[in-house]
This record gives sequence, C-alpha cells and structure tokens, in this order.
Amino acid sequence: MRKGKLGVKILAAAAMLALVGSAFAALPPPGSNPACAGFKEHKIEFPPGGPIFNAPSSGLITSRVGELFTTPQGMQAVELIVLDFTDNGQAEGLGEFNFSLDNERDPGISWLQENPDGTLTQVMNIHMVGQAEALGGQILRTDKPANLTATLNKFPENGAVYTLTEPISMVDEKGNTVMVVHDVTVTMTDTHNF
Repeated sequence: MRKGKLGVKILAAAAMLALVGSAFAALPPPGSNPACAGFKEHKIEFPPGGPIFNAPSSGLITSRVGELFTTPQGMQAVELIVLDFTDNGQAEGLGEFNFSLDNERDPGISWLQENPDGTLTQVMNIHMVGQAEALGGQILRTDKPANLTATLNKFPENGAVYTLTEPISMVDEKGNTVMVVHDVTVTMTDTHNF
C-alpha cells in the first residue's frame, strides 16, 4: 500500500515538473540521483592568519532529486538531497588533502529553483570533514555548512561553475579553527543521471 502511494506521489511530482516551465521540464525525475564530477580551485589559509595557498583538486558530488516546493518569492523549486561528496587535491604547505561529506550533521536544505528568465539557480549546503598531510591525520569539520551557488541553463550541466558564498572555517574537535577555506570555484566537467 505504501509503495503504491509512493509511486503515485512520484508520478504527480513528475507531472508538476513538466508544467512549471521548460527548464524544470528537463529536470531528472524525482528519486533520480544526478552525479557531477569536476575540478575545484580553492584558496586555503593555513594556519589561520598565515599564508593562503592555491589548492586545486578534483571530486564528485551525487544528489537525489526530492520534492517540489514553492520559495517565499513564489518561484517553483525542487529539493536536492546530497548523497555523496568527495574532493581530493594537493597544495604547497598542506601536502595531499581531502574533503568528504559529513553525514553526522544536517546542513539544511539544498535546492534548485526556476528563475523568471528561464535559467535555474542551484544552492548547495554541505557539511564536510577534511584531512591534510600537514596535519598528520587530524580530522577537521566545517564550523558551518559550505554554501555553493550556481546559475544553470539545465541540470545537471557540463561546464557549470559553482562558487562558495563565504569563507568556511575547518575546526578541530575542540572547535578551534585550524584552516580557512576561501574562494572555492567548482567547474563541472562530467555529469550523468542514475
């Protein structure tokens, strides 16, 4: 019984997507899992108040298309649920480093909304954990969710560029800031749905 209700709900959501506009009509259906791979350019301040290093990396993010909703501004939007996130690179002063999804904390909603000009705005909120060779295996966490935004012509979109809206502190288990991540730019190079 519950399975039947879920099927009806997904079909209804898909029908709504087809009605709200051309950009939304091309979205992957609810329940699908778009995956996007790309490269990133970070500026990482380590230690806090110290030098800022350029830190290129590459990685993958996978999200699930969730339910439709209406924004406070009256725009149609769809929830995106982050399922996986990886980011690996190397930088002077840090050595090899990696960031991944922190599943233990709720970062709040991520979403994709239709704009009046037919484009899409994507907003991603992600809590991360990170390690760097220079830290000897110490695990750091974001002090608040990383907020990344992009304007798209479709979703997912090769060549889409996402930017970090404000710096993120990476803190140790006592809450002390160990490094600060600035000016992240993410460029998607390979996208697919499954």
